[in-house]
Amino acid sequence: MLKINSKNGQMKMKIDEGTNVKDILEIMQDQYQIQKKVKHWTCYSLTKKQVLNHQYVFKNQENQELQVFYEIKEDFSDLDQQKQEQTLNSQLSTNRQSTHRSEENCSYKKIIILDGLQQCLEIEDQTTIKELLEYLAKENKIEIQEVQQWSCFSETQNRIMKFCEQVGCLENEVLQIKTNKPKTHQLMHTQSCGNLHIQKQYLLISQQLLKTEESLLNYISTITLTYTILDNNVERERTALFLNSSKIDEIAKDTLQYTSLSIKKVSIDIFINGQQYNNPDKRNMTFEQIQLSKQDKINAQIRWLN
Repeated sequence: MLKINSKNGQMKMKIDEGTNVKDILEIMQDQYQIQKKVKHWTCYSLTKKQVLNHQYVFKNQENQELQVFYEIKEDFSDLDQQKQEQTLNSQLSTNRQSTHRSEENCSYKKIIILDGLQQCLEIEDQTTIKELLEYLAKENKIEIQEVQQWSCFSETQNRIMKFCEQVGCLENEVLQIKTNKPKTHQLMHTQSCGNLHIQKQYLLISQQLLKTEESLLNYISTITLTYTILDNNVERERTALFLNSSKIDEIAKDTLQYTSLSIKKVSIDIFINGQQYNNPDKRNMTFEQIQLSKQDKINAQIRWLN
């Protein structure tokens, strides 16, 4: 595990054996969108107390703390005096009196969806929701006090999380975070888990997502539904992701797409908890309007027109 410090912040990175310093610097260049050429950068190992050549190859499961400078640097005496054992979780707990947590605490991967942009963070189980939100605000250059207007919804637990709650120990829990602000903040993605090759690929995807932020910000509130498709005596289950602002008719359209059937040949009748939603007025109602949830029983009945 590498801990990498720079003027842009700190990141943790798991690496494959054979990864060299240049690979790490190129990832940072992509993530922070730095124009300066990597060949002029300096990588100093706080662990080894020496400058690492760009061709230096890291060993598998090697642990080091690095300080990266975006220029050629030769004097590092100040760094040796100011070396800090800082991790992602210590940044999340800057408001605590102690910056070091018990070694018995465990870290878990969480899928964070912040206003439509997804990232993966490794977070200690005792970190509070408020600390997590403050960390995200800092990373995305948003005023800390605005966090009070944010909300955090756990898709895994299907409930809104309180600020005082701890993130807990659910691995790969999905947390939907809404800033409840108009589209004024450009969110900066921080990739903090996965191996080196996954990070390179994910950072490229992240850059593409930032370019299409206008459309992604409309994809804030989602719901995963499992419904039953009925075709005479045949039953099939379908799980799909919808926007909460979707209309009931979207279930019918999803059924047609999933079954590859044509609207010219069949009609799709929708039943929710036994109630019909087949007239135009009901079909135009949104999931939010009827307060549709994952627990509701939904049937999509295929009715052949011939």
